[in-house]
Amino acid sequence: DQPRSRGLGDVYKRQMLDLVAFFDGDVLKFAGDALLIKFCATPAGLRAACTCAATAVQQLNNYVLPGNVPHTLSLHAAVDVGHGEEMFVGGVRGRWEHCLSGGVFRHIGGLLDKAGAGTVLVSQKAEEILQRAEIEDPDPGFSVVPATASTTTESAGDASAFEVIVDCGKLRTPYPSDTHTTGSSNVRHNHTLSRRFDKLATALPVPLSNRDLQAAVKQYCLPNIDSIMSTDFAAEMRDVATMFCLLPPYFCGGKCADLYQQIVVAFQVQLSKFDGRLRQFLTDDKGTVLIACFGLPGTSAIARELRAVRAAVGFREATRLLSSIEGYEDIQIGLAAGLVYCGNIGDASRCEYCVVGDSVNMAARLMGLAKKQAAANKWRATAAAAQAGGGGHSKRHIRQPEAAATRAENAAGANARRKRRATAAAVTVTATAASSTATSTSARAFGGRKSRHTTSPCPQASTCT
Repeated sequence: DQPRSRGLGDVYKRQMLDLVAFFDGDVLKFAGDALLIKFCATPAGLRAACTCAATAVQQLNNYVLPGNVPHTLSLHAAVDVGHGEEMFVGGVRGRWEHCLSGGVFRHIGGLLDKAGAGTVLVSQKAEEILQRAEIEDPDPGFSVVPATASTTTESAGDASAFEVIVDCGKLRTPYPSDTHTTGSSNVRHNHTLSRRFDKLATALPVPLSNRDLQAAVKQYCLPNIDSIMSTDFAAEMRDVATMFCLLPPYFCGGKCADLYQQIVVAFQVQLSKFDGRLRQFLTDDKGTVLIACFGLPGTSAIARELRAVRAAVGFREATRLLSSIEGYEDIQIGLAAGLVYCGNIGDASRCEYCVVGDSVNMAARLMGLAKKQAAANKWRATAAAAQAGGGGHSKRHIRQPEAAATRAENAAGANARRKRRATAAAVTVTATAASSTATSTSARAFGGRKSRHTTSPCPQASTCT
């Protein structure tokens, strides 16, 4: 309802973004129910990140929703440091995407999974940098201690994770405590917003009001961003088909951006054919993911599920032509459709157009299931090749990622063979065989078509580290 959404948007989101801006952080992406935040790659920036995360957890953990909702919002955070590659990819019809990739995202994702509610964990590498920084400045206002079983999801703790404990009374620039006072929060928010834009304006070669600059910024937005950001489309419930695509994992060496560029261009071409919209391109703990939606405002709502399936098939066929490129792996895709919330998330200083709902979560989980199935199929192919070629290898010498599922399949097959003589069991075996035949036939029909895709010159990706 309106009071509930207004209270959550004006208080919780604003406080979170205000905290990030107060400690000079930059929100890279709204990744589902998480925020990906970047800080300056210096010891001072690392301290700011730890202080920001600890302050946010201290003030916003166990947040009580307005409107007598019998639930609270928990919060946990993780901080890590490492190298990444900043990419600008795409370019079809003037639409570009910004993404920051690197192994640090995989590490911080695992660290965040270990952090319990109300806890901030840092990696061992970050802890070593903080320890060296204490030699020059011994009182940063927080302490870093080894994580224990009570602060992590691990039963015996984790020797590679450390907990941040902040003492707001010792911070040189503590975040103001009047977070629940709307007037003071608005004044502070406007001051922080003005300070950030002043920094941006001094760094740009042209003023913010320049039309060319505004046109360049819109290249990273949805085509109908003006109508979407208006009050008419600010928040609504819509039937939308969502597609999640898991790209090959990031690898170092400078050629990863070229591979991602070719994949994103192929994705944009298929979306333009079937009237879809590229919602987001990001790297998080799940990997590098492309998210597209069919049925958003300004696009057709007719047969959105069918168009999403056809776009997925065309995208898979197009990407298989890139198999000769270094680092290529098959794309895993998850599709789901249903009623979702479409609207802006964030505030005036930083916001994105988001799509939230059960079907969005289902598409992400189906993508993860496709990843597991691809790993199991790869293992089976490796085991079959080892058996056929001899060479002293056997299945038990090969790592089995889906051991439990394979043991269940073997047990089921053994039981079926023992009962094959019985008439009732024969009916069951026949039905199972028919089901397996139908499954393999549909798989061939889905993946055995020859691609008609022709390569053409595409925009070039630009990167910086």
